[in-house]
Amino acid sequence: MAKTPSMTRQDFQFIAEILASATATARLGDRQTDYAKGNDDMMEIVVQTFAHRLAETNPQFDRDRFLVAAGQVLP
Repeated sequence: MAKTPSMTRQDFQFIAEILASATATARLGDRQTDYAKGNDDMMEIVVQTFAHRLAETNPQFDRDRFLVAAGQVLP
């Protein structure tokens, strides 16, 4: 695996904006269909994976803040 880069808040915000846009697009379908539910599930996996890996790049990374900015609903 490649060396973990050092990333800043600006980097995190940029990535979160992209993921929020993708999450919103995935949710445009009919919420009653299995396909739409699958989109939500897939985006949650993608965003959670990004959050996990980005946390490794900066000890100041705020996981919950990132998840909300990326369009996820916290429990």
